Amino acid sequence: QSRYYYKLVTGGFILYKISKQANLRVGYRASTSPPSVSQLQEAIDNSNPLRLRVGNPELEQNYQHRLYARYSSTNAEKSTVFYAMLSGQYSDNYIANSTFTAIRDTAIAEGIVLQQGAQLIRPANLDGYRNLRGFITYGLPVKLLRSNLNVNLSADYTRQPGQVNGALNYANNTSFGLGLVLSSNISEKIDF
Repeated sequence: QSRYYYKLVTGGFILYKISKQANLRVGYRASTSPPSVSQLQEAIDNSNPLRLRVGNPELEQNYQHRLYARYSSTNAEKSTVFYAMLSGQYSDNYIANSTFTAIRDTAIAEGIVLQQGAQLIRPANLDGYRNLRGFITYGLPVKLLRSNLNVNLSADYTRQPGQVNGALNYANNTSFGLGLVLSSNISEKIDF
C-alpha cells in the first residue's frame, strides 16, 4: 500500500497525505450573504445632516468564492512542527457603499434636502472584491528553558470596491505580521 494517497473529504476539500508526519489539504468553499433589512429599506436616515444614508431595495446577494491550501508537517524526533496556509477569496455582487456628494442643495425626497457638500450614502452591488492571505509558523524546542518557540509570519492583501459620484474605485490594504511565542509547561503547577 502506498504511503501517498488522496482523500476527498466531506466539506469541500481534498486531503493529500504525503507521509505519517506531513499532509496537504486543498479546498474550495462558496457561500452567499444576503443584504440586511437596513440595507434594503428606502427610508432615509438623516440623523447626521452631512451624511445621510438610504437603503437600496434592488440589492442582490453577495456570492463569495474561497480557495485555500494548508500544509503541515511534524518531526517527532526533533519535536518540530511546520504549518503553512494560503487562501484567496473573491466576491460577486459585493455589497459596498456608493457615495454621492452634492455640489449644490439637492432635493432627494419629499421634504428632505441634501445640502451642498453633504453626502448621501447608499449600498450597491459592486464586483472586484479580492482577498489573499498567507500564514507560516515553525515551532521548535528550547531545551535550556524546557519550552517551545514558535515563529509566525503572516501577510494579508484586500482590495475592496467602492463608488464615489458614480466613479468606481478600489481601496487596497496590505498588512504583514511577525510573531514569536514562547510557551512551556515546566511542571504540573507552573506553565506560561
